[in-house]
Amino acid sequence: MKQIFKDYKSLSRAIHKQDFKSIKGLKAEITEEDFNYFLNVLPPMDWLENSFILSECLTENLYYKFSKVDNKFYCEVVEYEPSEDFL
Repeated sequence: MKQIFKDYKSLSRAIHKQDFKSIKGLKAEITEEDFNYFLNVLPPMDWLENSFILSECLTENLYYKFSKVDNKFYCEVVEYEPSEDFL
């Protein structure tokens, strides 16, 4: 299991230090405020039960996925293919 970072800033710093091929699966526990900020900063690309995909990609097909699980909030780098409806 990959490391879960303590917050979004730690995750972001780790992403920028690594080769983009190795960032898939990186994850951070974030605050509810961070979750709501990213929910409102850009329209979500997709809704997945208690989570959403941020519409701005990191690179190629890697995106941030924000989720709420048992009253905790997370941000994770995931591989995602946008639907044709979004493009």
